[in-house]
Amino acid sequence: MCKGKKPRGSVSLFLAMTVSIFLMLGVVLIEGARENTMLLQAEVVLDSSVNSALGEYHKGLWEDYGLLFIDCSYKSSQPSYESLSQHIMDAADKNLGQGSGWLSMTMEECSVSQVVLATDDGGAAFYQQAVEAARAETGIAFLEMILPYLSQTEELVVTGETILGTGSSLDAAIEEANGQEIEVQPEVWGQDEKGNSVLEQEAQYETVDITSPVQSIVETSEEFILSQVLSGRSASSLSIDVSKTVSNRSLAVGLGSKDWDESITDKLFFMYYLYSYMGNYREPAEGESLQYSMEYILAGKDSDRKNLASAVSRIFLIRLADNYALTLQSGERIAAAEVAAIAATALVPYLEPVVKQAFLLYWSYQDSIRDVQSLLSGEKVALLKSLGLNDLKLDYEQYLMILLLLTGKEKLSMRTMDMIELAVRQTEGNENFRFDACLACCLIQGSFADYSDRTYQTDVSLHYY
Repeated sequence: MCKGKKPRGSVSLFLAMTVSIFLMLGVVLIEGARENTMLLQAEVVLDSSVNSALGEYHKGLWEDYGLLFIDCSYKSSQPSYESLSQHIMDAADKNLGQGSGWLSMTMEECSVSQVVLATDDGGAAFYQQAVEAARAETGIAFLEMILPYLSQTEELVVTGETILGTGSSLDAAIEEANGQEIEVQPEVWGQDEKGNSVLEQEAQYETVDITSPVQSIVETSEEFILSQVLSGRSASSLSIDVSKTVSNRSLAVGLGSKDWDESITDKLFFMYYLYSYMGNYREPAEGESLQYSMEYILAGKDSDRKNLASAVSRIFLIRLADNYALTLQSGERIAAAEVAAIAATALVPYLEPVVKQAFLLYWSYQDSIRDVQSLLSGEKVALLKSLGLNDLKLDYEQYLMILLLLTGKEKLSMRTMDMIELAVRQTEGNENFRFDACLACCLIQGSFADYSDRTYQTDVSLHYY
């Protein structure tokens, strides 16, 4: 230091000010990094905890039916979203551990929103899961093959009903003629020796008595047709209380919605799902509330017998319409019907066309009964013989699937859940199981706090697909 000059502190002050600024900047950067790290940690912890909750899917639904849903009741009698929230918070506590210091945090709150239940919107979420379960397999080639004939099949059901109505009209016309006295020999008059008119022979009358070919098919109730086709074979007598099923009771409603997929391909996959997981008359579901699940999904009635009767009657209508059209194409049968009608209506020739049609209808009726009997015995019957498609032969299950393809998707979805719910309830620990407690997807929102009570909000979507 030079003699006579005072020391200056400007450099030291400048450095001190500069260092303090950099220190403040460093603190801000460190705190910002810490906050970002804490937010990232919250997101990772919530995501991991939600994945843990996803792992708590209902095991029975997955193992037996290929479905992934979280049962919000967790096998209790009171389903609630709070149970799911608590499970997520418990998982978060384990993931966060007992940390301390700058990066320690706790989960303060977990809320569930935008919930979609399996039963929402007519079972849309369930339907899509069933489709995904079937998509992993193969087997819809047959269903794709019959798609072009679905409209004809639907028309056959309606035509079959019309034909049965025609049978009743024919029988009524025949019965109206029965009992009439028809003069078959007129009076014969002559003259005696005096030239007076004398009745030589009284008129002869005969009573019309035509055995109606269609009298036995006027009774067209489902139970009557079932008794005809079973031919003494037994049917399950199981029944349920339909008022307590998914499709009939009041349901819990989610807070969100899921649109239906209108793809015909998806419906084909759903048909394959039913074929794979549901029982029917040919392959009963042993040990369940109803053995004929596919028939129930089609008819929705409270007993196996009633559902079988409904399914069989619809198949019968298909066969009746097709067989009647085929009969009208047969010159041999038409000729035989004319001969039989002439013989039967000798007294009332005006009824010949009516009786002719009655014979043709009766023969078609008998053919149809035999067709359905063959199906119930495990044989195959051509779907559209009258169109010459004799190679398109189907078994009983395939006829059922065609009828199910003509059924609305919401009805299919809800009734399938009826059957699965009843089956699950028969397993240990699932007595209170209900599909409207099964969560398909939702939004999980988590709130975390650090050591200084600063909060961090994040959310994760919970879903399987």
